[in-house]
Parts: sequence; C-alpha cells; structure tokens
Amino acid sequence: MSQRWNVTVEGEVYDIEYINNKKIIVNGRQLRLKDYQSKLTMTTTEHEIPLGSQKALLIVQAMNRAQLIMDGVDCASGDNMKNLNGVKDVKGGTEHVPAKLPNWTYIFIMLHCVNLLNGLSGCAAAILGIGAIKLICDSTKMSTAQKVLLNLGVLILAYALTFGAAILAAF
Repeated sequence: MSQRWNVTVEGEVYDIEYINNKKIIVNGRQLRLKDYQSKLTMTTTEHEIPLGSQKALLIVQAMNRAQLIMDGVDCASGDNMKNLNGVKDVKGGTEHVPAKLPNWTYIFIMLHCVNLLNGLSGCAAAILGIGAIKLICDSTKMSTAQKVLLNLGVLILAYALTFGAAILAAF
C-alpha cells in the first residue's frame, strides 16, 4: 500500500511516495529508510527525511500505515486540494500531536502483565495484548468508552487463550 504527498519547501515541490517500511521515493529518487535517523517505539518507527533545508518526519505505524509531518503539520490533512494524480497538497493541515496513552490504559497494561506469569502462552498473550492497547488508544475515531470496552474485550480474550492453552497442554 503506497501513500503519496506533495510538499513545498522553499518554493520547491517534493513528490513523496511511501512504498513500504524499507523504501520511499522523493522526486523519483528511491531512498532506503534505514539510511535515515530513526526512533523506534513499540508500534511506530519515526524517520527524519531531509527535504531541502528542512526535515520531514515520516512516522510508520503498525500495519504499514504512514504519516508525513512537516513543521508540526500532518501532510495528509491539507486543504483537500488534490492534483490529477490524487496527491494532496499541504496547506493549513491539522497540527500533529504525538499520541500519548491515557492514564486508564496503565490498568490494562498491569492486568496484561499478570499474564506474564502464565508461561510462554501467557507471555505471548501479554505482549499482543499490550500492543493491542497501544493500537486501540491511538485511534481518534473511537470514544473513550468504546476504547475501554474494546480493551476489556482484548483482556478477556487474552486470558481465555492463555487458560485454553493451559488446559490443552494438560491433556
């Protein structure tokens, strides 16, 4: 799944196409993302891509979804002005605010950490559950109540899978 952006820096237009978590094309020139400074978190990788005298922040999220940030503005939320290729031009987009986990999520994280005591299947369920918490809480389309209920469902599913694996291993 590729994504494209048009960004203007000091009067020069940059056509940026994100191909996958290894490659990006800037004005027809293919670049390897591993050659650029990156910051790795649990579910995202951030790369600083030089565009003229400025740097764009490419945030690659889980499931190979990408965001391009220039001057603190999310490039995908520009004025909805598209050229014939369907590429958005960035003008007056929404400000990018880095995701921060709400305080209530730490309760779910601690409950998933209890699963670490349940052997290998418990560790796998805990790691996947904590990753799911991050993905769910990053969503801007759900209300807090929906996020809490979905996290509760993930927690119940993680415990059910762990105990199911323990019962199967006993036979």
